[in-house]
Amino acid sequence: MNPQLYSEELLEVAVAVAKLGDPTWLLKVQGNGKELHDEAVERVRDFAARMKPIIENDEANRAAETRKIAAEKRQQTEAAMAAAVVNLKSEFGKITQMTDAQSRGYAFEKFLTKLFQTFDITTRGSYKINDEQIDGAFTLDNMDYLLEAKWQSKPIDAPEVVIFSDKVDNKLDNTLGVFISMSGFTKRAINNNHRHRPNVLLMDGSDLAAILDRAIDLPELIAKKKIHAAQTGEIMISAFQLVYS
Repeated sequence: MNPQLYSEELLEVAVAVAKLGDPTWLLKVQGNGKELHDEAVERVRDFAARMKPIIENDEANRAAETRKIAAEKRQQTEAAMAAAVVNLKSEFGKITQMTDAQSRGYAFEKFLTKLFQTFDITTRGSYKINDEQIDGAFTLDNMDYLLEAKWQSKPIDAPEVVIFSDKVDNKLDNTLGVFISMSGFTKRAINNNHRHRPNVLLMDGSDLAAILDRAIDLPELIAKKKIHAAQTGEIMISAFQLVYS
């Protein structure tokens, strides 16, 4: 009486009938089961043939709608990410203006926790184990990382990298370290890794600037630094080298 009102339901029923296949259960009907089965098979095949273009069109429409929804979700996620990074950039600007080194260090640790969480990286704040201070830890791509963060007036030298490398070395085999220094690193720290197989990646202020400017996302930066270190043994390469090389 009113097919337009139930057009979607009718289409679902029609598609289900067209996909019945072989109704073998009709063979169990006593008496004329074989006759019913053969007739049903013929009618279903005929109906399926006539429904084929309708089904293909419906599937195409559903696929297009799925792509549209996915695109909208990506746009919403990107907008939320952009807003979060803008807030982080503003917070980072305030930290750079702090004159008290200790307060700035605490603020920097909290900032890094927010930064990692913004990029959906499972992270842990600073903690101490067996009198050993760890600035943080996170998991990315099934790899566990320890985090060391410094904001000093001078570049980090090799001994501090070695100490952190030893902390990492005392953990499970699949553990790596990320050392973030806002003042950068000396050439000796970058070139002088005391072990045959490096286990620490280095990041500096320019790397954070690249992230906050959306030149590269944090997970991608860490992944590319890891690949570069695996292929070359170099534990320091800047984000801008990775992006524009």
